[in-house]
Amino acid sequence: MNIVRLTLYMLMLLLLHACVINRHAYAPAIQHIPALQHEKDISITAAAGTVGFTDEFAASLQVAYAVSSKLAVMGAANSTGGVVNINARTSPGGDIINEQLLYSRPLYELGIGFLQPISADRRAIFQLYGGYGWGINKIREEEDNERVLNFHNSRTNRFFLMPVFTVHPSERFTISSSFRFTNMAFTRISTSYSDSLLQVYNLQQLGNSRITLFEPAITISAGLKKAPEFRFFAQAAVSHMIPEPDFRYRRTVLSAGLQIHPHKWRKKKSS
Repeated sequence: MNIVRLTLYMLMLLLLHACVINRHAYAPAIQHIPALQHEKDISITAAAGTVGFTDEFAASLQVAYAVSSKLAVMGAANSTGGVVNINARTSPGGDIINEQLLYSRPLYELGIGFLQPISADRRAIFQLYGGYGWGINKIREEEDNERVLNFHNSRTNRFFLMPVFTVHPSERFTISSSFRFTNMAFTRISTSYSDSLLQVYNLQQLGNSRITLFEPAITISAGLKKAPEFRFFAQAAVSHMIPEPDFRYRRTVLSAGLQIHPHKWRKKKSS
């Protein structure tokens, strides 16, 4: 009889976890990969994309400037977030009430980079960027975007180191392979979840220690001969935490957008 009860208990636990809508504490942002080539080069990028092949989105505004032929500075404003429907029920009055899970993760980063040409014509360049980022991580459960049922909020800070290999096969095409390492922490955590719900959603260990991520990416930009100052931008990036954490996180981000290179407009005007 005890074996039957134990088996039923285990089956109930498995069903409970199978029905749980995971709370994803982290999602990768669109990476800032400056493809600067010469002194005084400027790169401005606006991009948007999808996180983890889900309803979550990613958006980014990025600026980089080559102070000299060897030194560059960079800054970015990023955001990931979205709405996930988790339940629908009928009120006593017959109205459909939707329960939703909302994510909001704004992030800001500043960095400095060193440029080392691999070829004499600077068509192949090794770049090494490092910097600091800070942001907010909000998870909310709401009814029809009005009444908050539960929340889990935190602040984040991170340091990053990013080697980048960039090749410029032509004046209108660039491809970069980057290998970003990020060390981050969740701080100032506030939540309405009980201890049991924190355990179910794998959030109870979130602020215990800093987290290391390996985040490689491929970035491509291409433009037109008649408008070299404008380029189309595309990127695919993957995030992998080392070691794997107890909490859930998104692992991929795909994005596309537009780049503007004002220095190319100046060169075209002067010529």
